[in-house]
Amino acid sequence: MTNTRQNIKNLKQKGITLIALVVTIIVLLILAGVSIQMITGQNGILNKAREAADKTKAAADEEQRRLDDAVAIIDGKGFIQNSDGTIQSIDGTIQGIKIGDSINYNAQLDNKNLSYTSKEDQNGKESQVFDVSKYTKGWKVLGVENNKILIISNDIIEPSEGGLWSNGHKLYWLKGKKGHENSIEELNNICDFYGAGKYAVGGRCITAEDVNKITGYNPNCVGIRNPSKDQILTGTKCFSGNLYEYGNKIKYLWDGTEYPKYESSIGLNDKLSTGHPDYFMWYTDKWNTKNKPDNVDEIEEITTLEATAYKYYPETLKEENTSAIVGITDDNLEYNLLFNLTDPYWLATRYCFPDVTMTTYGCFWIKDGFVEFMSLAGSKGSEYDRPAGIRPVVYLDMRVKLNQNGDNNWTLSY
Repeated sequence: MTNTRQNIKNLKQKGITLIALVVTIIVLLILAGVSIQMITGQNGILNKAREAADKTKAAADEEQRRLDDAVAIIDGKGFIQNSDGTIQSIDGTIQGIKIGDSINYNAQLDNKNLSYTSKEDQNGKESQVFDVSKYTKGWKVLGVENNKILIISNDIIEPSEGGLWSNGHKLYWLKGKKGHENSIEELNNICDFYGAGKYAVGGRCITAEDVNKITGYNPNCVGIRNPSKDQILTGTKCFSGNLYEYGNKIKYLWDGTEYPKYESSIGLNDKLSTGHPDYFMWYTDKWNTKNKPDNVDEIEEITTLEATAYKYYPETLKEENTSAIVGITDDNLEYNLLFNLTDPYWLATRYCFPDVTMTTYGCFWIKDGFVEFMSLAGSKGSEYDRPAGIRPVVYLDMRVKLNQNGDNNWTLSY
């Protein structure tokens, strides 16, 4: 009997020891998983180190580029844009380049990185791959920036994987809060790959400011092309008289009742007519959320936003196309360069549109010959997915030579 009790006791001890061993192994596996995740995960040490290295290299490359530009200017290299819109070299040896002229740039030449993947975490929708070698529709002159000629793709670039088929083309998705927050960086990252070919020193996406420079539009003075300072001071702003009038600053307050109140710089003060009853979302440099206050007797300030949305036709420089023609029309190269594409395309400029129902956020685009804004997310928590094309803008090297090859055509060389 004593031996039996001892055997049972030993078995119990062995069972406890075995259980402890199993528990220890499980804990070690969990810790190992956490450690591996910390090292290799999306926010892990390796990825953070890689990102830091990439940023350091990009900063060094940019500094070297600026030094090269300074030397080039000292040597009389680079380009300027004249008051009549034509472009010439600083030393005067190259003249008569016009916006809309064709350039024989090839983004594949000497390009070491021919593809870029826009991830779902960045665009908010899905993984979309761009292959530089797939674009073959040519490039045209857009203008001059920092003494470099800007050229733009003659048509949209398309994702080779992912995206939405439309009119025989594939369009790039942006969606929701992530799409809005990362839109500028991601559009520029995609386009920069097209600026890595021979004769180029970088790339970015076309912006609303690029388009406004060519059309002469100013949202502070609609209907007048390239208005003077005095005209801007007395001119009519886009959406004049509305809460979302361009430049209007709106302060939002909440006293714990159903919807927030607002006070604006143009004297429109009221309460939102709809919204989410429990919170208000807004975007400045990041997304922020304010929950409804518990106390209805105390007013809490939420935020102050500025209305930055506008839309216009290039012919009238107004929201409607029935006014007098003061801008550019379809009989010139500039109009055809920007407004004659079948597909809409993104402009890498964000906007804020505060209305009496909610505030929406997104990017500008050009669609059907019209500059307008397109929502991606709103203060109610709503999110929208939007497809549009992309048009890279490429900076040509200041040292490049342009040789005229017939009317409105130029070839590149060193």
